[in-house]
Amino acid sequence: SVEEVKVEWLYGVLPSITEVGMAALLPDAQLSLAFDNSLKVSIGNKSVTDKSERVAYLKERGISVMDFDSQNIPGADVLVIMMREIDRLGEIVDIAPQNLIEIVDKISNRILKLREFGFRSVVLGGDHGFLYHRKEPERVACKGEVVKWRFAINSSEGNFVAKADALGINGDLLLAFPAGTSIFAVQGRTPEFVHGGLSLQEAIVPVVTLKLAKPKEKVKVSVEYSEPITSRIVLIKLKTSFERLDVEPRRVYVEVNKKKSDGITLAPGKAETIRLGWLSEFEEPPEEVEIKVVDYDTGEVMSKR
Repeated sequence: SVEEVKVEWLYGVLPSITEVGMAALLPDAQLSLAFDNSLKVSIGNKSVTDKSERVAYLKERGISVMDFDSQNIPGADVLVIMMREIDRLGEIVDIAPQNLIEIVDKISNRILKLREFGFRSVVLGGDHGFLYHRKEPERVACKGEVVKWRFAINSSEGNFVAKADALGINGDLLLAFPAGTSIFAVQGRTPEFVHGGLSLQEAIVPVVTLKLAKPKEKVKVSVEYSEPITSRIVLIKLKTSFERLDVEPRRVYVEVNKKKSDGITLAPGKAETIRLGWLSEFEEPPEEVEIKVVDYDTGEVMSKR
């Protein structure tokens, strides 16, 4: 699916938090920082502190924007997709590596769907990195207008202290950061997932550029099953058809009454039967049941009855 991959990196911005990092990814992003009960981020006279403001900023420049979970991909020359799954993952008490692998799978499937919609170039970037603490880090005392785990605003206490304009950002805020992987002494349980500081893990942002291959036609899929459905387990036969010899296999799953089967790859000229338990022992059977065959990679509904 991919013809070319380029992996690069960018310097992030400090403090390495979403409000600042996401704003830095916007076009013409010469940022200004101010503090008025909370941190304010702007570009020129436009506030870009929160997501809705950043979306409005992009749309004013004719750039289409969608959330990662949206199924409606607009036709556009340039499309920005926003994803918060990794940040949300940091709010979970016990993070497992498998959680990150699942997010990578989601991103991969989304890229495949973009490919189906005609996009040929994809750039993956982020607002900041993070530190993942498995053990309690060293706590450092700090006083300031705002004190977070990995940075403080208008504080002269910290291993590294600098004005915003010395960091390439307009404004006279004083920013302080703890040394190494230590944290400022903030009340509450220390999260395993922290960011905002100046470690390489937080402040260096990877950039991956993909050149996507033009997709080949996939096999078409038809479905057969006995009607009416009289059992809690249904047998569904999937058949393939094609008009060209160079078609690709298609990976699909079956969904019955919102119960999904595992994915199965259907090669040209092959048929497969899926056995799916769609109704639990104590559920009352509905009068009607919807059966869908869905492309595993793109989410396209191949058949619905």
